[in-house]
Amino acid sequence: EKYVSLEDSIIEGATRMRPSLLSGLLDAVRTNLNHQRRDLKLFEIGKVFAASEKENDLPNERELFALVVTGNETVQDKAMPLREFDFYDAKGALESAASAMNLPAPDFRPKDVLHLRGGQSAEISIGGKPIGTIGRVNDEISAAYKFRQPVFVVEVDLETLLEAKERTILYQPLPVYPPIVRDVSLLVKRNVNYANVRQAIAEQKFELCRKIEFVDVYEGAGVADDERSVTIRLEYRSDERTLLEEEVETIHAQILKVLETNLNAKQRF
Repeated sequence: EKYVSLEDSIIEGATRMRPSLLSGLLDAVRTNLNHQRRDLKLFEIGKVFAASEKENDLPNERELFALVVTGNETVQDKAMPLREFDFYDAKGALESAASAMNLPAPDFRPKDVLHLRGGQSAEISIGGKPIGTIGRVNDEISAAYKFRQPVFVVEVDLETLLEAKERTILYQPLPVYPPIVRDVSLLVKRNVNYANVRQAIAEQKFELCRKIEFVDVYEGAGVADDERSVTIRLEYRSDERTLLEEEVETIHAQILKVLETNLNAKQRF
């Protein structure tokens, strides 16, 4: 028995100590949806419990962090929502939290997870240590809660996360010369993600390509069923001079060629 059962619960129907924070957060989502509040970003930090493998030992107790996002992104003073939340909003929230704590960027590796939808789930690790999972709640659980919109969740072991070694803070002078920015949308196979694209570019060590950022991912009308469109932003800059348009176009073309060779990526627009 991996759960911690209660012999005399003071709450009717509560027969086990919680093994996860997600059930409580999903209950909160359901309550909000029932009251017509559909654009939600909620989190919780709390203790979870698992039975010890040794008889008569106390339960294992860990502190977790969990996050749920669903609905549309809204901006104050804007009447209309900007777009629907997706996997990358949940991922970005965790990355921002890690960055704010000066921790290394978490790694995300696609993985099937029991409570998450296949193809939209991943294992999270930091410093090589698995710390949790992220993804879209699967159809069975969504039906049980009567969700009619996608719900994305993150759950990580906070204690393991905080054990990660802090990054060394490096200070650099502000750039003197302006950058040139290019956005590019790439058609790639469904099993290719932004991390693959970023790694393929970073491995080539293009000196003047100073920044690679994720912008968007799209699957749907106009894109083949086995493909997705990944949009990235590339920033080119020199510390010695203002770059010429011709220089940037040459490097940009080289990067696109690398992506085509390594990932069979084709420029969409």
